[in-house]
Amino acid sequence: MIRPGTVLLLGCTAAIAAGLFWVKYRVASLEDAYVARNAELLREQESIHVLKAEWAYLNNPDRLERLAAEYLETAPVQGRQLVSLASLPLPRTETEPRPRNKPGTPPATWPLVEALPEARGMTVASAGTQGGRSLTAARGATPDTDNVVLTGATR
Repeated sequence: MIRPGTVLLLGCTAAIAAGLFWVKYRVASLEDAYVARNAELLREQESIHVLKAEWAYLNNPDRLERLAAEYLETAPVQGRQLVSLASLPLPRTETEPRPRNKPGTPPATWPLVEALPEARGMTVASAGTQGGRSLTAARGATPDTDNVVLTGATR
């Protein structure tokens, strides 16, 4: 008859053989994945190399100068095109603080222009008041019979 120690030893040997078999095939599959990743990495590196070469070609100053001369209508800056900072108009500043809106009310609007243009043979009219006086009184114009507003908005 077979001793119990022999059976135990045969069981351990079978378990070790099965584990070794599993490890062998697992290592083989990991090696295949490693080779595939390395091949993919090489393809990406080659692609990056090609893209860098293409970028260098596309950004070649001689090529860009030739294309700019062919497709853009540019010329060198002339002295009369340069101006001093003092000759530029300053941005418009707000003379009044911005109105605060109460929750649930529509936002207040600002005039579309700073001042009404001077009327040249036409009547400037107002549809409302601004700051207690009408736009008509501010410009000295008489309202049209249809109360047409040419510029500006109410606050």
